[in-house]
Amino acid sequence: MKRKLIIAFLLTNIGLLFAQNQNGKIVFKNELAQIIQTNDSIKISNNCFDDKSRRLIKKEIELNIENIKQDENKYQYFDVSGDKLYLLRSNNICWTYSENNKNPFSIMQITRVSDFKNILEKYKKNNSEREWEYEYITNFKIKEIKASSYYVENNTTEYVSSYLQYLKKEDYENFYLYSKSPWVPGKKRNSSGIGEYLEITFNEPSDNLVVLNGYVDLEKRHLYKFNNRVKTAVITSLDKEHPFEFEYDFEDYVHFSEINFPKAVNKVRFTIKEVYKGEKWNDTCIQAVITNRTE
Repeated sequence: MKRKLIIAFLLTNIGLLFAQNQNGKIVFKNELAQIIQTNDSIKISNNCFDDKSRRLIKKEIELNIENIKQDENKYQYFDVSGDKLYLLRSNNICWTYSENNKNPFSIMQITRVSDFKNILEKYKKNNSEREWEYEYITNFKIKEIKASSYYVENNTTEYVSSYLQYLKKEDYENFYLYSKSPWVPGKKRNSSGIGEYLEITFNEPSDNLVVLNGYVDLEKRHLYKFNNRVKTAVITSLDKEHPFEFEYDFEDYVHFSEINFPKAVNKVRFTIKEVYKGEKWNDTCIQAVITNRTE
């Protein structure tokens, strides 16, 4: 137990923090690592455990935003000493990933999920029985996401909307991005899912929605361009006291799209109006729907 806790302290455990300071916005922070984003650069600092010295060594780098590249699958990355450091970012979020597990500036690890329902059941059980061991799964400010339909592939795989708000796992050891199936709307009304929608209910009034558009799998990056992505969506308030409706246009590359509302509301509808066509399949995908956080 003691050994496990010591190791846990030395390894990364995530806490998103959005704050302003004199040098930019802190878009990632935990006890060991921090990412600050400015208009011109991304600054990453990480205290890494060195196997040789058996000590924590601080590693720092500042990357010019002008040097962000885009690969053939529409993922953004920095070239860091010949290693691709991939980015999932917006104005308020920046997570980094490298296939090189020794890259000190890679924040994310990937955990692949085949049955998310069982993951949540395990979480609830461990949460109540052994607090120090459970997986912390955040749903941001979202209470529930319901879809007008979902696609069933070969009568076996269901691309449901139920887990869109569960994007990452935090435990005592690290920060994991869940690699799971996206929501894909059904095809009865339209083969591309145009006209299908999500209804998002918040735990508390929210003035924003953050969407990870397309099929986003950092280990199978080709799936983004092979499948459809949402090009234009209609955002409709379902609060009678605060009505609004507007269109939102997505840029076609892998990133977090921040959709700001004119007023904070309890429930909205997200309707697909137009899509970017996939190179191989006519399945429109959305990987995650979350909100910006301040805690």
